[in-house]
Amino acid sequence: MVENQTSDAQKRGGPRTKAGKERSKVNALRHGGYSKSIASRSGPLREKAALSRKFYESLEREFKPEDTAETNCISSMADALSRKASVLRWEDVRIREEIGKASAPYKKRERNLKDHRKHLMQLKDELARLESEKETGLIWDSDRSLRNELLTVVLKQNKSRYVAWSFQNLTTAEERKKYFFQMIQWSEQALGDYLRKVLPEYIELIARWEHDLVNKMIDIKRTGERHLVIEKGSFLPADEVDQIMSLVTRCDRQFEKAVEFLMKYRAAKVELKERQRASGNQLEERGAGAQPA
Repeated sequence: MVENQTSDAQKRGGPRTKAGKERSKVNALRHGGYSKSIASRSGPLREKAALSRKFYESLEREFKPEDTAETNCISSMADALSRKASVLRWEDVRIREEIGKASAPYKKRERNLKDHRKHLMQLKDELARLESEKETGLIWDSDRSLRNELLTVVLKQNKSRYVAWSFQNLTTAEERKKYFFQMIQWSEQALGDYLRKVLPEYIELIARWEHDLVNKMIDIKRTGERHLVIEKGSFLPADEVDQIMSLVTRCDRQFEKAVEFLMKYRAAKVELKERQRASGNQLEERGAGAQPA
């Protein structure tokens, strides 16, 4: 039993190389605001490490650290700035995700509107084609064209679905023409007149659908924005907003403490140098006063 469990555990997936294990460490990482390590080969921690180096180089040029203590202060300041930048970037990503969720119904209607407009243009082109074929007669297509779709609808309405399905499975134009007139005892002129009569009505129906769809899209967009901004009070849930504010405050406090310590440390060094200089002057004066006349 134990041997079987051991063999099953060995067969299970998971990172086996050192690089894979390093990547798997950050699988559950979201923003890196609480992370202690800033060294990583991939993911948010790598971006944070690059930000930290950039901030450190900028602060180093500005403050010009003179010893290890000042260098540590600069490192702490750079770490605070990189943490804050990572948290704010994560906030921006989350806001975009929430906006995307709220606008998903709108985008779906937008795709439907695009399809409706494309279909409407195809119907208008087909109507123009029918008008041009009044004298020459109807042209039968061999592929799955819009005309064949219209003829399939005619067969479905006047005969049955099976007849329409059989018409769709034919491959050549001659086979389609022969089969259609076998099923429906119409002349070619009557079929053309019927299509030229029905098609404008269908185009008008599609145009009304398009108008109603545009109105629905406007209502959905207004409702989504109202839900996000007015009803929720924020683009993000309250717990995430509190977490972001807490992390930003924590980073600001870390930066302020590092700056305060650096200023106090430099002031203490200046004061120490002045005391040493004053003490040296006093010793020189005492030495000069102790010399014999």
